[in-house]
Amino acid sequence: VLAGPGTGKTRVITHRIARLIDEGGSRPESIAAVTFTVKAATEMRERLGALIGDSPASQVSVGTFHSLGRRILNRWGDTIGVPGRAELMDSVQRKRMLREACRLAIDEGKIPGALLADGGVEALGLRAWAWIEFLRTSAVFADESMKLAERWMEWINEQEGSEGWDEERVAAERTKAEELTASSAVYTHFERIRLERGLLGFDDYIMLPIRVLRESERARAVILDELRHMVVDEFQDVNGAQLAFLRELSPPKMQRDICVVGDDDQAIYGFRGSDDRAFQHFAEIWKGAEVVTLTENYRSSEAVLTTAQRVINAAHDRFEPEKEIHARRDFEDAPEQVEAVHVAGPAEEGVTIAAMILKDLAEHEGRDLSRIAVIGRSHTTVSEIGRALELEGIPVDFSQTRRYEEDEAVLDIKAWIGLVTGAPGPNIMRLLVRPPVALSPEVAVGLISAYAAHERQAKVENQEAMSVGAFLTERAEEHAGLARLAELLAEFTGEAAVRSAEEMVRVMIERTGVAHRELPSPREEARRVRALATFIGFVRTLQPRIDAPGDLASFQRYYEELDADEQARGLASFEGKESEDDTEFAAEGVKLLTAHASKGLEFDTVYVPRIGAAAGCFGQVMKREGPSLPAELGAFEADERSAHEREQDEVRRLFYVACTRAERRLVLLSKRAKDLSKSMHLFQELAWRGKTPLGPDERGESVVLVEGEDVVARAGESGVVLRGGDALSAEGGAAGSEREIRSRVIADARRTARRAAASALDRAEDGLADEDELDAIGDELGQSARRLAIVRAVEAGLDVPTWLAGADGYADELAQQIEGAIELVGRGTGLRKLTAPLELSYSKIDQYQRCPGCFYLRYVLGMVEPGTSQQIVGTVAHAALERFYRRWSDADAEGLDKPGLDDLLVIARELFVMESRRVRGVEASQLDQIEAQLRLGYERLHDDGAEVMMLEENAPFAYEREGVDERAHTFKAKLDRVDRLAEGFRIVDYKTGQAWGRLREPKKDDLQLGIYAMALAARLEMPIEELAGSAEYWLFATGERGVIGLGEIDHKKVRKAIDRAIEGMLAGEFAPKKDCGEQCRLLLGGGGHG
Repeated sequence: VLAGPGTGKTRVITHRIARLIDEGGSRPESIAAVTFTVKAATEMRERLGALIGDSPASQVSVGTFHSLGRRILNRWGDTIGVPGRAELMDSVQRKRMLREACRLAIDEGKIPGALLADGGVEALGLRAWAWIEFLRTSAVFADESMKLAERWMEWINEQEGSEGWDEERVAAERTKAEELTASSAVYTHFERIRLERGLLGFDDYIMLPIRVLRESERARAVILDELRHMVVDEFQDVNGAQLAFLRELSPPKMQRDICVVGDDDQAIYGFRGSDDRAFQHFAEIWKGAEVVTLTENYRSSEAVLTTAQRVINAAHDRFEPEKEIHARRDFEDAPEQVEAVHVAGPAEEGVTIAAMILKDLAEHEGRDLSRIAVIGRSHTTVSEIGRALELEGIPVDFSQTRRYEEDEAVLDIKAWIGLVTGAPGPNIMRLLVRPPVALSPEVAVGLISAYAAHERQAKVENQEAMSVGAFLTERAEEHAGLARLAELLAEFTGEAAVRSAEEMVRVMIERTGVAHRELPSPREEARRVRALATFIGFVRTLQPRIDAPGDLASFQRYYEELDADEQARGLASFEGKESEDDTEFAAEGVKLLTAHASKGLEFDTVYVPRIGAAAGCFGQVMKREGPSLPAELGAFEADERSAHEREQDEVRRLFYVACTRAERRLVLLSKRAKDLSKSMHLFQELAWRGKTPLGPDERGESVVLVEGEDVVARAGESGVVLRGGDALSAEGGAAGSEREIRSRVIADARRTARRAAASALDRAEDGLADEDELDAIGDELGQSARRLAIVRAVEAGLDVPTWLAGADGYADELAQQIEGAIELVGRGTGLRKLTAPLELSYSKIDQYQRCPGCFYLRYVLGMVEPGTSQQIVGTVAHAALERFYRRWSDADAEGLDKPGLDDLLVIARELFVMESRRVRGVEASQLDQIEAQLRLGYERLHDDGAEVMMLEENAPFAYEREGVDERAHTFKAKLDRVDRLAEGFRIVDYKTGQAWGRLREPKKDDLQLGIYAMALAARLEMPIEELAGSAEYWLFATGERGVIGLGEIDHKKVRKAIDRAIEGMLAGEFAPKKDCGEQCRLLLGGGGHG
């Protein structure tokens, strides 16, 4: 049954089940109705109860794929050796078992040296796990995996020499097949180890029931007798394993009763293994199946459906390409067209949507805000718009975008855990700038810089540095806040030695008072308490799993090893995994959610922002990385689409889902563009004809194109007053930026006032010396209350009355802060500007490009990230290569026997031993990785006839921006190696980390190679235009070369990138990137997550 959006698929399923029972005489318990979420199963059971009565409805097996598999496993798992008390494994257990499995496979000689060279045991485990996940999603067991790898190799041998199969393709295919072979060896050991230990993955509730049905004749006979009718909801979301499970439950040869319902146009979960050709595969398996198409939509207006249909019609592959959905619902006030809104930039989207909502509310009394949704591609996009709506006084439900682990109080407790346990990271910075310590950012920066200097000096003197906690405790007398920190740190450190992790977390929450710091509003306090309770529950769940003695340090080590999603969501439970796709809202107001989370929901009005082709936009086509098999080895007919076409189709389907959530009104927003995009651009497909946008009076179209400025102006004419600013600027993001800055200053002012009140209460709680101190605290509380009222008046755009303004001039000061902050737009962050001439390097320019804030912390303040034991691989490999090639060059020059691979490995071992004495946490497996990399590099990259000209050569050079710099800047460059070639020179840069695509195929504007070319030209005192030869990355993880001709490097683009960085440094532009780490945002971004 192909059931388009809003066509009543749940009704179809429940009525089919009812007819099977009432008219077909089927026993209710012989029917299985399978869904994908607990919420859908509950709704289906309730509807079925209304049709046939609660008693027979309760006997029908209604649930998810995994709950059905769990029932089978609980009853029959012993037939295949599944332990009776198995539990779901977490990511730490998985990683540890994978390491064990990898070592066993290495000991058996089943892992080629090239695979071990590429990242060592850790990377081998990650690659093996990617393959294991892929194989299990496709219902391929460990024993079948090895046979599949053998088939792949045989197929490659058959293709070799045929058209399109050159040496490079053959080598690439063999590399992938070898990786599958190695991963299969790991897979075999991994499966045995975890089943012996009673640990399951969530997908085992699909995979293991398949084994039960295949391997136990008795179980199979009973299960097939009991379950004679299968009905599957949301069939488009199945993966290969779920399809195989269905095949075992309804064998095609037995002509079983099976009905699947879904819509291939809404297949949006390919990123987690779902197969968007599920209906095509169904038709291949159950040949002759009847196809019923539901096309009458009872949800959306005609304009909404026509617009969505145009998008999906352009997909490269659909099960029924001619399928179209038709509107069957009438609306009294539905717009005749979908509104496509051009805005100057992302900053204008929030105020534009706010203007439309407020105008709608003014014109339609009683409009329910909870029936309005903003649906975007990412949480970041909709959260930004949500904040803009809040600024305009529109209630917003953030429940789908804010997670408990992002709560300020939870982050504070995590920071305390880090400080007490000595864990590296930005924890201490958070504690210094937030209550109860509450140092100014300048003082905090000074302390951290002083500690960084202490660490550097200790390293120079070959001594162990003090812990950061001890360092700050020594300075407790310098600041009252530091004294409070030192007192709490001493208490927590002492108790952490005798309490469990869970007990210590409770103690920390109680004694720091994080739930009530800054006197949050009642709503915020309730959310904060919920977040803390969730975190306590997370620690309690983890407590039995962490290593002995189960204290706070053990918890921190275990926590750091968890995958990021488990750190965020907590440990997986069966019930939690079952319901993770259920969307539940927690507050009134406009709903914010991603397109994936919107599936199955419906709203009166839907706004879809940031549509486009650029990064971060709704419509961006993301290249999906990960394992894959040649189509020729697949179980079904080959998909004729390219990988890019498949990715484009998934984006279309996701957009189709977002649009069809709208009932009455759909509004699409996109940045105004001068030209037609060369990439897929969904907004332009709808709102442009040919190379130009639609005119405002175009008729006969499902969309009407309007300008954001006009939308806001019309709202103003209707009496809507926008707090965030006047009409939009047609020239770009200035107005939007001003609103954002104004909002941030107001939020900071509110936070400061609340902190001041909380600080006064803290002092009172510490004890009072006399009545004067009590009066002073009372005055401070009164001042905080007055300032909060002033902030509220300014936020609402109201005049501050004289009686409220008081005599201290705070109202004028706040207005000046807002005006001053707006004046600084585009003029940097107010941090110290650097002065010319600068001392530059590739690393500095690269860091500035990635995040100016992190550049400032590292290169201006000297806050270097702590090193890791993994860095020993690069350190030793580079040093070994330098020492080896110096000996090699000397021998070559003197006519002596040149050293070989064995000599290189001896050098590496000697250096590894020396380095391991200096660096903590080094493992023997890292020497294996180093040796494997050097062996691979020697075999594939070493040229015995090379003429090595420079090794580890310091090549500084002067750099000037044309017509700008009065004095030249100094670039420091160190060339790993330069060879002399017949046609010129070869610059070689060694890379021992991951072989990224940008390294395998350097672009013409490659910054590092461009700078090294400048350095070599300066070193040789020759014009860079005359420099001939190549620049190469030597990738020791894979034995590949990334090569670009020196004449191909676009030095204009390289210089442009350098010039932009220099300009920003000299202007003091050090604002953190939005996606940067917490330490950077706390120091430079005005308050972190708040």
